[in-house]
Amino acid sequence: MAVFDAGQTLVLLNKAVVFLKDIFEKKLPILIVGTQPIAKQLVKNFAGKYGFAYVTERWLGGTLTNFQTLHKRVDYFKQLKADKAMGKLEKYTKKERLIMDRMTEKMAINFTGIENLNQLPAAVIVFDANAHKTAVHEAQLLKIPIVAVLSNDSNPDDIAYPVPANDNLQSSLGWVIAKLETALDNKA
Repeated sequence: MAVFDAGQTLVLLNKAVVFLKDIFEKKLPILIVGTQPIAKQLVKNFAGKYGFAYVTERWLGGTLTNFQTLHKRVDYFKQLKADKAMGKLEKYTKKERLIMDRMTEKMAINFTGIENLNQLPAAVIVFDANAHKTAVHEAQLLKIPIVAVLSNDSNPDDIAYPVPANDNLQSSLGWVIAKLETALDNKA
């Protein structure tokens, strides 16, 4: 069981809050990454409340470093959904529609949460940097500041705003998110 200095955690979390609040007030995009089962619903709720982009299923390699190409696929996904909703796919055979439906379902898993991310994020929030090494690496390559909840088995050196806390405990992640929400709602 990891033991954290609550005072140090609060000091570092407050630094991250000040940074994120500034980004939020400037209306710049923020991307949240949390694919662990304990973080998924917390991330979806938090992101949905503030309109942040999020990844809760699987980090696609190149999400940040190959953003333009990925964005074209997201646009294609949105077009497929719109065409289906308007009945434009009825002209295809049953087999072709089935193939398109399967492709749309697969894209929904990969792109839901980032489909409205039209530019690179100004900040990336990562819940468990060890589990999301590729996301952290891509953000570092592009010099995008990272706020990360880190357990004692993580390296905080390359993280702009490390927040030491148990990244495998839902109540710990919930506490961090509650503090972020309080700050973003101007209640702090």
